[in-house]
Amino acid sequence: MNTLETEVYYLYNQNEKTSAVGFSGVYGAWFPYLNFGTELTFNREEIIGNKLRQWNQLDSRIGLSIPLNITSGQTFKNFSIGSYYVLRNEFNKGFFKDSLGNTSFSYLQHSVSWSQQVQRAVQHIYPRLAYAVSATYRHAITTYEGSQFITNGTLYLPGLMSAHNLLLSGSFQERDTLSQVSFGNRFAYSRGYTGRYFSRMWRLSANYHLPLLYPDWGFGNILYLQRIRGNIFYDFTKVYSRDKKTTRDQRSVGGEIFIDTKWWNQYPLTFGFRISRLLDQDQFDGFKGTVFEFIMPVNIIPR
Repeated sequence: MNTLETEVYYLYNQNEKTSAVGFSGVYGAWFPYLNFGTELTFNREEIIGNKLRQWNQLDSRIGLSIPLNITSGQTFKNFSIGSYYVLRNEFNKGFFKDSLGNTSFSYLQHSVSWSQQVQRAVQHIYPRLAYAVSATYRHAITTYEGSQFITNGTLYLPGLMSAHNLLLSGSFQERDTLSQVSFGNRFAYSRGYTGRYFSRMWRLSANYHLPLLYPDWGFGNILYLQRIRGNIFYDFTKVYSRDKKTTRDQRSVGGEIFIDTKWWNQYPLTFGFRISRLLDQDQFDGFKGTVFEFIMPVNIIPR
């Protein structure tokens, strides 16, 4: 019986426009499970005073997790909780390399998640009934002070037709304002906006997914076009100033087209196109108008 699972991965943070490569592993012969890994992030940036700080960072982690899966008839429940110790090494560039050199500190990360869903048929885009909630808290324990909290929730409901889905989701993120530690921005901003990393942000979203066409067409044993589907969305994000006294709305509406494919007749990849109409001025650059985006799959490399 296999007791060790490992993974090599690449991550792109759309909020911060940064790339990361990493390695992670889970040792399952013990309970709780032993988790370990390391992740190198390139070209992070933040403004300190009137200067731009740029650096690469290496996060090395080890911790314990408890995953539980419960099945009752056609209902599936998943619960997970874990805590991790993380050592961060920051490799500063330019002015801050000369003034600070390389810096390091340790932090703890705690996470919990819970989901429940009914069995999904092949033609369904999402489960007819389901919900999922999660929360993560990170806080420095050596050298500096700093913290970040984020929580997410999604409710999956049936639409007007059997293969349609209505998704209602929300997210909340808050970070400290001490400016000693910079945890990565994990908040899903309103679509179409560039946005900024505010001290507090929350978002509510509504999505209506529906199938448009089933091509049922393939090219040899390489590519199979499974389904073309659409989504209409509305996003509402509220952002807060550093002292929490000033707020701004960041609303958008739009539509998305997705193409669900299978490569070599077994590995699923989804590509898409999005049109977003920004109803407020982007707090990053003041833009207000229409944005066109291509949506690339986030799981190109099989696990």
